[in-house]
Amino acid sequence: MREVTLFWKRTRLANLDIGGIVDVFTQLEFISYVKRVPKDIRIILKANFCEGRSPKDIEDLHFLELLEVILEPKDNSDSYIILVKLNHSVSNLNARTNGTSAAPGCRLDGEGLTYIIQGPPMKLRIVTTLARIMSKPDRTSARSLDFNLTSDNSLLSPKQLKLAKFAYDKGFFDVPKRIRVSDLAEQIGLARATISEHLARIE
Repeated sequence: MREVTLFWKRTRLANLDIGGIVDVFTQLEFISYVKRVPKDIRIILKANFCEGRSPKDIEDLHFLELLEVILEPKDNSDSYIILVKLNHSVSNLNARTNGTSAAPGCRLDGEGLTYIIQGPPMKLRIVTTLARIMSKPDRTSARSLDFNLTSDNSLLSPKQLKLAKFAYDKGFFDVPKRIRVSDLAEQIGLARATISEHLARIE
């Protein structure tokens, strides 16, 4: 598993097809996927708007569609939590590869836009090559991810990773869920209680 980080300076974003993002937001942070298939990628974002801007201004951005304001800020120092539909060639290809995904840490801030994607090397190369051709990032870095840690503090065991990916692909983590634990257990050939226990640990 590899991770690639692409970074664009805020001053350069205006020259890209997503340039309008800097006129609407001062900060954005990727929280999670809600749905992820090509041309229907729904994500939750933490958002701070430029002065005089609000969620209604998202309609000015051709690649984002506001679906819901989940949480409004209580004061100016707080952020919005919003659900949006993302439709962009790089994110659509990322979803189509069925193996690469955006990672926590994707964000727009005062310095610029950071896009972090993880996945198998070959599939990751396809997505990052398109991003480089289309928008020429200012910085690119890559690193290997080793999830086969031996300490008790390891993220997930190889079996848990395999189950998490299987459950994700089947729609277990979608809202609403597209599959029940009992159906997952039947497809895998393990007891429902075993699957439930593993999923609880994974979550």
